[in-house]
Amino acid sequence: SASAGSSAVLDEILLSGCDIGPDGGVALAEALMLVPSSTTTTTATSTSIPLLLSSGGGGLTHLNLNSNPIGDDSALAFARAFRQRSNKNLHLRHLDLGNCSIGPKGILHLVNALTPFPNANANENENENDQQQQR
Repeated sequence: SASAGSSAVLDEILLSGCDIGPDGGVALAEALMLVPSSTTTTTATSTSIPLLLSSGGGGLTHLNLNSNPIGDDSALAFARAFRQRSNKNLHLRHLDLGNCSIGPKGILHLVNALTPFPNANANENENENDQQQQR
């Protein structure tokens, strides 16, 4: 809870077993990537999540999507979000993606996004995937 004069900060997202599929996973990852501007109004989830993440405090520390079939597309979207937010309000200490139908390719993207020295091959594969999706 926030005390008088302090801002609410979202530091945990706990959605274990909520039947979030690939589309929901991608939407959540994209919402994490949005950075509010001074002209942004908080009227929708897509603007309120990053606003809460950036309202001071330590930022997102726990993300639990365990037992949601989000798959590789969502893993790639989260990897992008983690890379974008890495120097901002992402202070992730706990990430639970067990039983989420993420294959080796998705895991590789996540690992590279969360490590200081990413594997160059994963970044090349991501750029290739982006080009294919744009066609």
